[in-house]
Amino acid sequence: MAVTLAFSLARLLPLLLCWRAAGWGARSAHLPTITGVILAGVLSGPAVSGALSEAVLSALAGFEKLCLATIVLSAGTELHLDALRKSGRQVLCVTAAISTVSWVGVAAFTIFLTPWLPFARGLSSGDALALATFMGTIAVARSPVSALAVVRDAGGHGPFCTLVLAVAVVKDTLLFVLFALNLQFALLFKNGLGGSAARVAFQLCRPLLVVALSAALGVGVGLALAWA
Repeated sequence: MAVTLAFSLARLLPLLLCWRAAGWGARSAHLPTITGVILAGVLSGPAVSGALSEAVLSALAGFEKLCLATIVLSAGTELHLDALRKSGRQVLCVTAAISTVSWVGVAAFTIFLTPWLPFARGLSSGDALALATFMGTIAVARSPVSALAVVRDAGGHGPFCTLVLAVAVVKDTLLFVLFALNLQFALLFKNGLGGSAARVAFQLCRPLLVVALSAALGVGVGLALAWA
């Protein structure tokens, strides 16, 4: 395992330089740096050039999670409590409006297209409904990573940038809840809705409890870092 990881890191180093150069190229073309990096990642992935094989990506899975956690933590540091207190209602309203329209629109469109989707043919009504809710949840996704990259790249600051980042972070949290609820719905439809009402309610509320505990842990770690 250690040899595979070392080999993967050795292959990754020259690619990092290429990705950085792609970011500079995008910046010189008056595009966000992240645009060039994403395009370079697509070209170097297993679907195109294969410079990063599936085996290498699997070996780097731990680093991927670490980098994602670091970037999301960085996005959180861009949010200021004083500004959020002033724009809290705006954040909630914008998040609710975008999420509702995206989720309902895509879910309804998926249900409408189910008879013509090759992978959805033969699905039961419960499975088709689960598929539609999953597609709607995916439509809600807005990465705070890309929002943070564009804001920093453009040197943006002020109330609008704070609003954009806050909405992205809140929507990401909402996405976790929706995805977990959809997974529970799918399992309930697959295994049947048998059992007591209390058991079904617990299965549906468990994702909310997990997210709440995660948020509490994040607040605790943030306070510990602030006092350190």
